[in-house]
Amino acid sequence: MKPFASGYVVSMTGENWPRGDHPSDPAEGARDIGTPPDKSVDEPHTTVRSDDLRALLDTEDDHARLVLQEGRVQLRVGREGNAVDTAGAVTVISRAGLRDRLAGATPDARRLVDQAVELNTEISSLGA
Repeated sequence: MKPFASGYVVSMTGENWPRGDHPSDPAEGARDIGTPPDKSVDEPHTTVRSDDLRALLDTEDDHARLVLQEGRVQLRVGREGNAVDTAGAVTVISRAGLRDRLAGATPDARRLVDQAVELNTEISSLGA
């Protein structure tokens, strides 16, 4: 819908509605509570997100990887890591593996979302 100076709203189907009367207008008394806060890469989460992949690419550690441990996706850096920290962790993808998937190109946000979806599908197929 596009507002016009006349105070009418025209929907994509060409209908004219006085402002405030269109079915998609907020209900009377409704208020905008804002958008949800951005999720932090450090915040525990159970699926691979595009920001995880961006953080993996942005790290300078060639041995960085995303792991799934205790149902949570985590970014790990370093070749060996702490044995206690890595016990039971499954590598989802390494930095090098992600760069290979992206064929060396600098990915846009959509490409990272697509890769996150593919990785989550792979994780699901493993029964994790």
